[in-house]
Amino acid sequence: TEIARAAGFETAVRSPGGRMVAYDAGAVIVDHLTRASDLHGTFERNAEQHASVIRSLGDIDARVGEVEGEYCPGEFSVNVGGRVKVIGSAQRITGTGALFSTVVQVVVDERVRQVIADVSAALGYELRPSTIAGLADVKPRLTSQQVAAALADDYRQRLDAVDAELDPDVLTHAATAARAPSGDLPLDVDAWARTHPLA
Repeated sequence: TEIARAAGFETAVRSPGGRMVAYDAGAVIVDHLTRASDLHGTFERNAEQHASVIRSLGDIDARVGEVEGEYCPGEFSVNVGGRVKVIGSAQRITGTGALFSTVVQVVVDERVRQVIADVSAALGYELRPSTIAGLADVKPRLTSQQVAAALADDYRQRLDAVDAELDPDVLTHAATAARAPSGDLPLDVDAWARTHPLA
């Protein structure tokens, strides 16, 4: 926590879990909630679908699978050419459904690379820094806005979804969370949500 904050990053314990990850405005975050009963299958299908969306953006050899030495290693990471990790996912399963949370690294600057390496070292995690990459490293000029638009279009098509305004209570809840004070420990998302329930 101290290392991350010294580098200018806020810290949080993520609901879906997983190891340490760092990102900034160069990343796209997707949180997909589902009530599906085949939760492991949902995890795999979402990873495959995200890889498919990335491949549709151009000549990108996106594959599902862990790269040796990657940060926050996982069976359903998405890599490029088996060399660099560009998407990490985690899934939180409950009795009624699951949260599938994805970090798509598009533009990874040196600050993000360094904090991943420094925090991983402090936690004793094995890491090959050469596996840290963004999609723009393999397809220059690709932007996070383009990737977000492609992912949104994919969700609209495969889930028959439509754009809608967020419930005002959800927006108020999110604004309150954004003002949560920083302490000595990372913000625990679940603990905060339990003490600040939606009406």
